[in-house]
Amino acid sequence: MVRNFRRCLAAAITLWGVSLRAQVVDTDNEYDLDDPVQMAAHAAAGERASRLWHNNHQLACALTVDRTTPYFPGEAVKIEIKITNPTSSPLEVPDPNDPSTQCFLGSYEESCGIHLAVRSTTIQPGQVIVLTVDGEDQGAYEMWHEGRAPTQPGKHHLRYLLGGSAEFDVGSPAVEASTVVALQEFKTYQWRGMKAPETVQEAAVVVAARIGDEHILLIGRNNMPTTYKIKPQKDGTLSDGDARVGAPWIRLATSPSAITNLKATADDKGRITIQYATSDGIPQTLYLDETRHPGR
Repeated sequence: MVRNFRRCLAAAITLWGVSLRAQVVDTDNEYDLDDPVQMAAHAAAGERASRLWHNNHQLACALTVDRTTPYFPGEAVKIEIKITNPTSSPLEVPDPNDPSTQCFLGSYEESCGIHLAVRSTTIQPGQVIVLTVDGEDQGAYEMWHEGRAPTQPGKHHLRYLLGGSAEFDVGSPAVEASTVVALQEFKTYQWRGMKAPETVQEAAVVVAARIGDEHILLIGRNNMPTTYKIKPQKDGTLSDGDARVGAPWIRLATSPSAITNLKATADDKGRITIQYATSDGIPQTLYLDETRHPGR
């Protein structure tokens, strides 16, 4: 009898002092449950995965986020992962570059899937592997259970499937200024109840805000209609809805004084020019490339 055979072993795995829930899964293959050869191969794959994860216990892994000050709600978090083999022997372990190992958890209640066919690599004694995961990358959506750019203010915990953890804070920003930048991009919508589709011009959202002693300028990666406006809450802080529309936000500048007189334009290639002044009256200009980063 041939059927899609999902073998799932739930386990509590402790990696480098961090307890994570994990599942060993194989959902990509079909096995004939009456064929001893196929089932023996499946068992061997399970033993291999167990050996790889056992070796993980002997590695050291550290996570570092790119900011020590609070993040803007929805601002992309960049993580540096440093994996070291402190032993005197080579260790075959799950490959940190394999997509199935690149999973980040926000709590102990969440779990990641560990595939039987996970790719492996051998780390030599004393060898150090350094990886960077950028929350701006589209692929980060699939890696982060909590979200690559958390929008809720407060303390956030990040745990990596292969070991290591980090904490970071998301602030509650007071909005100082905002604007939208009309782009040469158009999108057609057809909502329920509409008699005909509607085509709207899209825009990038730019916001200046204060978090603690920092005054920061950011631009959103997601586009909104040109009619969109940031609407602060009654206490002047950014709403969760406004935080979500631009996420992941890109930090463009940090100032010791308030940012005012915010204006922006875009050319036909999507390159954006932002002009603003700080409260001390000094004018500033930023030129963004097509990726919405300072560049040209």
